[in-house]
Amino acid sequence: MSERDSLVEALVAEVLGPREGPTERMTADTEDPLDEYIVGVLAPESTLSVELDSDEELAGESESAAEDEADPGTVVPGSGSGVASLPSLVLDPMSRPASMGISLAVESPSVPTLDLCCTWARYGKTEGSWERRPYGVVWRSVDCSTTRSLTDPSDPAVRLEIRSREDARSGVWRVSLFLVNGSLAESDRPKPQDHVFQPQIRVRCHGDSRLVPVERSRPAHDPEEEGLDLLYGERPVLARGHLCSALWEAVDPERPHSGGLRGTRAPFVWTDGRHLFDNKTAAEFEAPHARSEFVPVVPVNAPNKSWREDWGEAPELNPLKLAELSDGVELREALTPLADGYGRWIDALAGGEDDVLAANPALQRHVAGCRGALERVRDGIEVLATDHDARMAFCFANRAIALQSRWTKGKVNPWWPFQLAFQLINIRAVVEEAHPDRNVCDLLWFPTGGGKTEAYLGLAAFTLAHRRLRALRERRPDGGSGVAVLSRYTLRLLTIQQYRRALALVTACEFLRTTGTPRERGWRPTGWKDAGDLPWGTHRFSIGLWVGGGVTPNNLHDFAYRDSSGKHIPVFGALSILSGKKGEGEPAQILNCPSCRAVLAIPSDGLAAGETVTLHLVLGEVEPPVPAEASQLSQEPFEVLSVEVTPHAAEEFATVSLTFRVGEDVPANRVDTWFGDHVLRNLFANRPYLVSARATRPGYFVRSVMARKEEDVEFELFCPNPHCDLNTDVVWDEQTHAGPWPVPEAFDRGDGTSTRCPIPAWTVDEQIYARCPSMIIATVDKFARLAYEPRAAAIFGNVDKQHEYLGYYRTWVPPSGRSGFPVKPRENPTWGRSSAIGRLRPPELILQDELHLIEGPLGSMVGLYETGIDLLATTRVGDTLVRPKYIASTATVRQAEEQVQSLFARDLQVFPPPGARVDDSFFSWGDSGHPLDSDGPGRLYVGLVAPGRGAQTPLVRAWSRLLQEPLERLGAGASERSLDPFWTLVGYFNAIRELAGAVALVRQDIVQRLNSIAGDSESRTLSEHLDPMELSSRADSLRLPRMLEDLGKGIPDEDETVSVVVATSMFGTGVDVDRLGLMFVNGQPKTTSAYIQATGRVGRSTGGLVVTFYRASRPRDLSHYEYFAGYHHTLYRHVEPVTVNPFAPRARDRALGPLAVSLLRQAARLEGPEGTVAVDSRWRVQQRIKNGWYCRADEMSSARTEPDVELVPELLEIRAAEQPVMRRPQESEVAEHMRAELDRWRDTAEQHGGSLLFHESTVTRPASSPVVLGDLAHHVAGTDEVFENAPNSLREVEATTSVRGRG
Repeated sequence: MSERDSLVEALVAEVLGPREGPTERMTADTEDPLDEYIVGVLAPESTLSVELDSDEELAGESESAAEDEADPGTVVPGSGSGVASLPSLVLDPMSRPASMGISLAVESPSVPTLDLCCTWARYGKTEGSWERRPYGVVWRSVDCSTTRSLTDPSDPAVRLEIRSREDARSGVWRVSLFLVNGSLAESDRPKPQDHVFQPQIRVRCHGDSRLVPVERSRPAHDPEEEGLDLLYGERPVLARGHLCSALWEAVDPERPHSGGLRGTRAPFVWTDGRHLFDNKTAAEFEAPHARSEFVPVVPVNAPNKSWREDWGEAPELNPLKLAELSDGVELREALTPLADGYGRWIDALAGGEDDVLAANPALQRHVAGCRGALERVRDGIEVLATDHDARMAFCFANRAIALQSRWTKGKVNPWWPFQLAFQLINIRAVVEEAHPDRNVCDLLWFPTGGGKTEAYLGLAAFTLAHRRLRALRERRPDGGSGVAVLSRYTLRLLTIQQYRRALALVTACEFLRTTGTPRERGWRPTGWKDAGDLPWGTHRFSIGLWVGGGVTPNNLHDFAYRDSSGKHIPVFGALSILSGKKGEGEPAQILNCPSCRAVLAIPSDGLAAGETVTLHLVLGEVEPPVPAEASQLSQEPFEVLSVEVTPHAAEEFATVSLTFRVGEDVPANRVDTWFGDHVLRNLFANRPYLVSARATRPGYFVRSVMARKEEDVEFELFCPNPHCDLNTDVVWDEQTHAGPWPVPEAFDRGDGTSTRCPIPAWTVDEQIYARCPSMIIATVDKFARLAYEPRAAAIFGNVDKQHEYLGYYRTWVPPSGRSGFPVKPRENPTWGRSSAIGRLRPPELILQDELHLIEGPLGSMVGLYETGIDLLATTRVGDTLVRPKYIASTATVRQAEEQVQSLFARDLQVFPPPGARVDDSFFSWGDSGHPLDSDGPGRLYVGLVAPGRGAQTPLVRAWSRLLQEPLERLGAGASERSLDPFWTLVGYFNAIRELAGAVALVRQDIVQRLNSIAGDSESRTLSEHLDPMELSSRADSLRLPRMLEDLGKGIPDEDETVSVVVATSMFGTGVDVDRLGLMFVNGQPKTTSAYIQATGRVGRSTGGLVVTFYRASRPRDLSHYEYFAGYHHTLYRHVEPVTVNPFAPRARDRALGPLAVSLLRQAARLEGPEGTVAVDSRWRVQQRIKNGWYCRADEMSSARTEPDVELVPELLEIRAAEQPVMRRPQESEVAEHMRAELDRWRDTAEQHGGSLLFHESTVTRPASSPVVLGDLAHHVAGTDEVFENAPNSLREVEATTSVRGRG
């Protein structure tokens, strides 16, 4: 039996019981069954049974509960059973219920006849102990067509009530069975003896009666509904519970396991069956057709993604082997089995023996969709076989994927067939710029944790490589540089996580670009003989992180201002923050080398007591080291374990590798001081200088140039570990439009090339604009900045100069460096050399991960701004209009066609297309599985309700057992590896208020409970500095990288392993930590999508456990609990459709004007229906000069009818006309709205002339000028605003409302 099974059994014993078997005894002095068991207790119906904790809430939760009831979300479809005349089920949330039951739908040619078995227990007090007394009764051939009550003489106070009615339309009988505790209590406070414990109803159909789905069959409203009916046709829901849950044969955890696995106690074994009944009767009802259950368990296993031999020879899936297939014939032979196998599967799907199924319109649509995907897979293979550049790019992408896999996972993982197929269906659209598939958004739909990221990263690597080869073939001077791939996410945690994952790939690409021998640098497959030197270009592959200033700084350099009192206030940029100054954001977002995991940065909060770390520190002006023992370098609390000095090719430089352990919590600045004042003094006779930014930033190197004086202009990342792959046999250089990129002196071979390959990461806004990284990872709300920041045009290739130090820019939008305000406006920087260049190509591939999150008000704003992104990324090559290729991914999708059309104005293709059954799409297959199956990825969902016990006690009891059990299993000999997934408990909450209450419980009540249940054994100790870790909107952005690192640490490092995480929705969209396997969900999230996304973060490497706690006082929670098995057995069917309406009047009022500003300020030209229209450079200009501003926003007064301005309304009207029919504005409505916005700009410009600015920051000074882009400060100040409350972020849906009271 697995550790997950043991944990489930321990949890059920803790909350439901019995813990010691059918006849357990409890010590009456210290234990009370009413207190010990919080689930499955029926009070006497004549008297309320109320506990002292029944009204206890998590801190502030009553407010959250009120919100939940006001906006309850979706009740589970089909959860109403249609049974008439039910006993009153109005639940007093302060008291225990007196009854429980299940509802069934029974089909019978005459009357519904059932065999019924009921069991329950009471606790009686004898000789100083509570003794459990089980009861059981079987009624045979019960006519359930009439209302009746059944009792048993052994305990006549307990009765079974039967309610039924016949559905006149279908002839199906709706039958409900209720077990009621009719005991009479002797006092107002019932005693334990008056209660019924662990009651259960078991049902077997008798004679011709049979169970049918409890949901009435309803006609589908649309083709998608028809498809869902087909897919889930073999997963009927046959029962539902009332104040309990219900199970049936297909989902019963007590059913036999095909592999012979067995549990030892509930929920996998019937506790009372063999004790109460003879073997024949027990065996009969151990396999009931339906039964009640207080702690239901339902598996949702990850699908099998491997190749099935049923469909023939397997394709080549090893990326290392694919990387070497440079011959088109060989590559075709290697990949064709993928298409052939898929084709055979489709033929079997379409030509099945079931004629009724074959004629199903939904199946016919699904088959057509599969054939379309197959055709595109074959077409992709043909492109690779016949197009040399495409084939070489495919080889390169596979080699890069293999390299990053070896770096990050320690082995080269093969492709899953779906990952390879998804790349193949998109190959043609990347290779052919005018292909019709550029007008299609391909949506990769796959369960959470299934490998979607690797699939689209493979396509991204292909796009990067092919862009370079095409530029070389076309002899383009840009060499394929510029942003090729633009990837967007919704939340900062997700963005940071994906950036770090993508960085490993892009670093691999850059390493491959220059690896090899002199004059033949650049990886190439063995068969490519004429590749020459650097076939992947002379510009580096790089990746940028474009997020809000709260995560990374917006500026490299410092600036200062005077506050209202005249005080001088410095604002430090990224370069100063790297050196140790305090500022907004953290440029050191990359903590470890993507290749060797060497430390690049220690977080600002430093090291925890007992932590061991190795720092590789590059030093300059090094003399031979003084012989020193490690102990001589130690100084409390730093214990040096080893030291190694590695000389560089440049003789005056060396790397010191220092391994040490800290005896107490140490902040980062203390590590810096210790290294500078103690280690260097004792290790070297002279005092060498540290080349990196500081000791706790050993991988961050500041680049300085000599202008009028030495200027810090940039920072780069290098792995400081001299033995890293990136630093082994490397001859690296980069040629830019402005000349060779300067190599750090410490790594210079002496010929201008470097011994080390940089880690090509840019994390500061100014770096994004100046370096035009090959790939950008961004948050969607960052694109609101397009109206404010003209330098962002570089993202879309709109540059015309490159400065030798400061990088790319546009004339009249020069980078500033450290220089102050000029006396007069500048076209170019006032120092250094700039070279004129041609415009770079815009992004070719736009990725939208977690598509389901782009919905509601945020989605509408994103959709409107997406119009601008699409237009800015569209270009004309000769006579061909080239649009970017869109791909998206999600694990939860409904009505995605309308969503994609609304957001991206693209047709939709979902991959993999569905087949006939939800558990087989060829690329993913399997069945629902058994709860005892825990080897593979997936989750076992467990439901809990504790009526009458408030919110605190159930959480304390469940969490304490879930935390303590792994420790006890470890002591019993279980392996650390098998227990590690369950060592960290993730608590998921739907509101910050509830989360805060749980934090208080973790620090006090749970600690006390752990000591109580441990008894004489060791109790689980929670870390003072790690537990609980909080991942929510309150989490400090600067600490997120370190927190994610900490989450990845498992046992045996128990002191370094997080025991408890408390999280909100942030966790559901940004945590990819494979070791996590245990989650407690506090209340049903408001959407099924959120539930799937959150719980999908556990159980990614092995079977995980999700315990969902429902509040009985919340109708929606109770509905999900009573329908638990039906809901989870068809989980993905319940995903709700999202709503996006970019051109709704309110969205237009908010953002149409700022969108026009974005287009005019960012574009060099716009592609209209009549051809290309140049955009005047005036719109980009706003410069701060010594005596004020130089801004040309006022020229709208004379330019309102110019072609570039007149084209904007026309383009927006075209986009609006491409919206889904039900979301499409009236003809000309959008164009007229936009013209009115532009007219308002013109009128304001005429009124204010040259004083009109595009925007005016009010962080450093009060609002004083009229502006195009208004904000609250200007509104309050009374200055004119063209567009009020212009969004700075797409999450800002409404402005702040100020309320002033009277008096």
